Amino acid sequence: MIKWVALDKLTSWLNQSDTDVLCLVAPNYEPRSVLGLEPLLADLRANSERVQFGLLTLQSSSRRIEPLEYLKTANTNRLKRLIHSRLGRAPYALTVPYPNAFSEVTAQGIMRDLASGSKPPFSLVLDLTALPRKVIAAIMSVILRERQQGRLERIFLLYSWAGAYPQPRYPGDIGALVPVRSGVALSRLLGSVGAARAVVLPSRQGFESRQFIEALPPTKHVSVHLLVDRENPFHSFQVLRANTAVVNDTALSLQYYLTLQAGHEHLLQWARECPIEPDTAYLVAPFGPKLVLVSGWLALGIVQQRCADANNTVCDVVLLSGHQYNTTYSLGFDRLEAYELDTSTLTTGAWP
Repeated sequence: MIKWVALDKLTSWLNQSDTDVLCLVAPNYEPRSVLGLEPLLADLRANSERVQFGLLTLQSSSRRIEPLEYLKTANTNRLKRLIHSRLGRAPYALTVPYPNAFSEVTAQGIMRDLASGSKPPFSLVLDLTALPRKVIAAIMSVILRERQQGRLERIFLLYSWAGAYPQPRYPGDIGALVPVRSGVALSRLLGSVGAARAVVLPSRQGFESRQFIEALPPTKHVSVHLLVDRENPFHSFQVLRANTAVVNDTALSLQYYLTLQAGHEHLLQWARECPIEPDTAYLVAPFGPKLVLVSGWLALGIVQQRCADANNTVCDVVLLSGHQYNTTYSLGFDRLEAYELDTSTLTTGAWP
């Protein structure tokens, strides 16, 4: 359950909510990290006391690229001014170290600080646009537990699409494939099993999908889920070109979808229907738009429950560590999309 929500419906609900709403955003050096939020802020009721914004700044002392740091600071200050002018007060500012020392405990502290002045149950609006995937995974674990405990009422996810991407788009430091839950190298995790069932959601980089598939054991079944964005199909052609080797591999199962919501439903269907076998790793590699990481996290919870009685199985979401860009990752802004995350229809006994 991830359901697309029209932006006017979301802002109407925000303006009429009778519970506190926490909005967590994290502007970075990309223009879309601010431009996507401007129309949402413009439609909010002036001086609304129910809506509380938190500005998350991720700060690294070891991986500082000064031109990007300058852009990030400028975008952060711009967003602070926009929020203050609309709500009549400054947003709550949080700065945490990243990537060093960032963990689920850090994510728990962020949510606790943001909610310190609110009375539960409250609702959450989380902007995924500029959050690193490792941070999204940690926050997902926290908000799913908050939802189970009745502290969270509604959960909305925002994602701003980029207007364009510069070429070439390869990071200076790629890093290794790392299962998020276990935190060990993928090769070490796979060393304990004899087979793998996996879903990979490719990105416009291309290299990480091929790297992931080649790291799997010889006995494997891999489904490749490819987005052909109906709103901007030309962006999708870049993804297809970058993943030519994957698309042409006849040993893989390909599925295409036209919206992120459809992709979410395909992924949960895989989680519910894939055969559960002993001595097998069940992996999701969500390299595409960041919303698919949320879908992957939900799918992981479903598969994990189904594997409860199977011997020697592992379930994990696989991401890249050390993903560092030397130039701005995206250019401009295309559109803002909103989704509601509804976990009420899921069995939630074994969330990651």
